[in-house]
Amino acid sequence: MGLEDLSGDVVTLLDALKIEKCVFIGHSMGGRTALYTALTNPDRIEELILVDSSPGPLSGSRFTERGPIMAYVKAMQQVNWDGAKSLSVARKMADEQLQDSVPSLSIRQFILTNVTEKSPGTFGWRVNLDAILRHMGCNFNAFGMNNTNKYEGRTLFIAGGLSQYIRYEDYPNIQRLFPNYSITHIPDSGHWVHSEKPAEFLSTVKSFLKPEKISLF
Repeated sequence: MGLEDLSGDVVTLLDALKIEKCVFIGHSMGGRTALYTALTNPDRIEELILVDSSPGPLSGSRFTERGPIMAYVKAMQQVNWDGAKSLSVARKMADEQLQDSVPSLSIRQFILTNVTEKSPGTFGWRVNLDAILRHMGCNFNAFGMNNTNKYEGRTLFIAGGLSQYIRYEDYPNIQRLFPNYSITHIPDSGHWVHSEKPAEFLSTVKSFLKPEKISLF
């Protein structure tokens, strides 16, 4: 589940949908996938929006400092759905069990969108949590100095004001790889910017996108 695999899936999907060029919006690891895709397939990306994601290094203690994602994933692995009779009940049970590990209601609500009914009466997570944990550290050097590619298209980085995923020390690497960039910080939001501050997030995206490219309403 490296960036090459994720980016390859994106390009395969674009091909299947017969989309030659797109505006790519990605959050967190999805953002890093978007960054990698823009560098390796720039002809497929018209404009790029990264949501609390950057080409900065995310290894070792520096990754730990950037957020409790691994703790969230581990808490999700411990959820028990015994006795759940419907999807709504399963989501309520998961919500109750995650409250201590994920105190933010907006983040829990975002996580709960991944609860699914795998078979009649059997519930679980839509995403492969084991694979996420196993590969959490993969490809974090994909944007190092050995990467000489550039994406020249318009690029917007949206950072959570309370998050550490886009740091000032990342700016030189951002400028090197994505020279046509701008950075916007949304105050009082953490890593899940689009979930915590949806109105501000949508306004930021709308102001960046050209009206003729996309209609959001």
